[in-house]
Amino acid sequence: MTTTNGQEDLASLRVHDPLPALSLLDLMMPVMDGVHFRRKQQADPELQQMPVVVFSAGVNLRRALLLTPDACWLKPFEYEEFVETVTRYTTR
Repeated sequence: MTTTNGQEDLASLRVHDPLPALSLLDLMMPVMDGVHFRRKQQADPELQQMPVVVFSAGVNLRRALLLTPDACWLKPFEYEEFVETVTRYTTR
């Protein structure tokens, strides 16, 4: 499932069954940014169980870590790191 902003993502997740194995979240999105998405996702008992990996530019690292993601990648990130993390969450 692919969405273009946090608002669209929340709406889609609320009707998606089962939830995706992993959410790849960029902090910089239009309409609803990644910070607001993550706060709403964490407050929703149905959605809070879904693991989230946050993408962040170095200047936003502190902000990203405050969102308590399951993992955080600094842009640009290594392809091997991407594959390893996605594999870890999708082969449970």
